[in-house]
Amino acid sequence: IEIPSEPTEKQIKREKFQLRLALRGRSLLCLAKFPIARESMEEEELDKMLQQHSKKKKKKPTTTGSTISISDNIAGPLRIAQITLRNAWLGGRPGVVTLLGHRMLRLALTHKVITKNLPFVLMALGSPSVREEKYEQAFMYANASQAILDRFPYEKSQDFLMSKVILYSALIVLRVPFREAIEPFLEMYKGLMSVGDSDTSFGSAMNGMMLYLIASLPLGALLEP
Repeated sequence: IEIPSEPTEKQIKREKFQLRLALRGRSLLCLAKFPIARESMEEEELDKMLQQHSKKKKKKPTTTGSTISISDNIAGPLRIAQITLRNAWLGGRPGVVTLLGHRMLRLALTHKVITKNLPFVLMALGSPSVREEKYEQAFMYANASQAILDRFPYEKSQDFLMSKVILYSALIVLRVPFREAIEPFLEMYKGLMSVGDSDTSFGSAMNGMMLYLIASLPLGALLEP
């Protein structure tokens, strides 16, 4: 994936147009129906856990819950693009974020696969909508990102949890009641502490406590014995 360091307005508009063509009138929620892409087949244990998760929801296994193996010529660029996009987002490079984010979504649509990096891509594209008070557009990205997050119920890696904290802070709190967002923040706090990321975990805990206050709930329930 070749990305210019300073994308022009023409380049950004062309990328947005190409994404609309790839969507073919569908919403971004269609991404959540694609198989999960892996570079190679992983342990059978994870597949069993995913099957158990499907049984808990009382749903028959479908292609939505399946995974496929993909080659490095797809997985590699997606990984590199996600790292580049995160650095551009944190570094205040909106042009690069917009161009790269739309191209990553188009790549996922073209190959009909999703990865655990896509929720962060949707967050990076949706957060400017919040600043511009385009909440309907922000909800669209939030709904799509939440649908993809739900496809990775057992993903506990540090990068994934960090992206999830940022995603919940920037977008998810817009689409769910404050009370429903508290428990995910506390779960992410515990998960990040278990992998040694104290900085992000404390931020997640603070978000949870702040939502407790906003929802007029007693903070005493948060104290661990």
